[in-house]
Amino acid sequence: MSDIGYLSLLGALALSVYATLALFFGARRRLPELIASGRRATIAIAILNAVAFLAMEYLLIVQDFNVEYVARQTSIGQPLFYTITGIWGGQEGSLLFWVLLLSLYTLGVMWVHRDDAPELMPYTLAVMNFVMTFFPDRA
Repeated sequence: MSDIGYLSLLGALALSVYATLALFFGARRRLPELIASGRRATIAIAILNAVAFLAMEYLLIVQDFNVEYVARQTSIGQPLFYTITGIWGGQEGSLLFWVLLLSLYTLGVMWVHRDDAPELMPYTLAVMNFVMTFFPDRA
């Protein structure tokens, strides 16, 4: 399960780079197909970040002590509530949570402002994906 989370984060990283470039160059060169591709990549980034977050939560709940983060943040006999919230117990888990929130927020911006300023929205999404590209929790 830890491999699924790790691969999800690597996929999200690759898609963040792609979405940033696709949205920027699609807007710059007025290529609606490239902009649409960057928007779909943004959706996939949020899904992959959610998979990584859920994988870490699963590892915490089943107390897979083969994973260093789980071994540091949980212990046998710990109440389930504290085990679930153990993801906030360390820097890595907190950053994983924040990158999930950032990707969901990016989806929200993309959805709410889908018809507002169509010439500026690709640049906005490109900047938000750029921030996710350099978010400290990556791989």
